[in-house]
Amino acid sequence: GNVKNFFRVHNEFHDVFIKAAGNEKLYELIHQLVMRFSRLRLASLSQPGRMEISVEEHRNMIKAFKNHDGDRADNLVRHAATIGADVLIQSMFQSEKAEA
Repeated sequence: GNVKNFFRVHNEFHDVFIKAAGNEKLYELIHQLVMRFSRLRLASLSQPGRMEISVEEHRNMIKAFKNHDGDRADNLVRHAATIGADVLIQSMFQSEKAEA
């Protein structure tokens, strides 16, 4: 699929539930981080199979939200964030190696 379109929708998905938390300062902080690392996040979503994994993670989150299963939603969000952070760090190291 088109990574740039997916990236836009991916960001919109995250915006929805971050805004739903009702914490404007948290939203601003996360938005600043998202903007700062957008190039690397785009690169990480370009990794083979990463978009499909992200879609499945989002489906599971939505299911947990619909089922009012806060513990499951929390675990899924934390797990996705951990994987995303790992992929982001790997992308940063690859980017630094390419620039060296």
